Amino acid sequence: MNGLITMLNQLESHRLEVMLVPLNPNRRGWNEGGCRRCLADQNAKWYRDFCARFPSSRGTRKGGFDTVIRRANVLSALNRLVSGAGYGGKYRDELVAVAKKIT
Repeated sequence: MNGLITMLNQLESHRLEVMLVPLNPNRRGWNEGGCRRCLADQNAKWYRDFCARFPSSRGTRKGGFDTVIRRANVLSALNRLVSGAGYGGKYRDELVAVAKKIT
């Protein structure tokens, strides 16, 4: 149970967040108003590993990784498992296995 609570707290407090940072104006070839993307926060390690186990068959337009896992479904399943109110959905067995590894 502690593992599930930890997972729920980590998933609620961390998410992938990217911010735009202006390019250095002193750099040669600088594009005025140009920015680059920098990682501000990322998902919890267990969630990244969990998503990596369920790749989507479609991928993305630019060929990047995509997953069939949806964050809202995982949050809902974790809330149900922690509260003991219900089954926990289709991710129940996988989430319980991850929780056992965390504790």
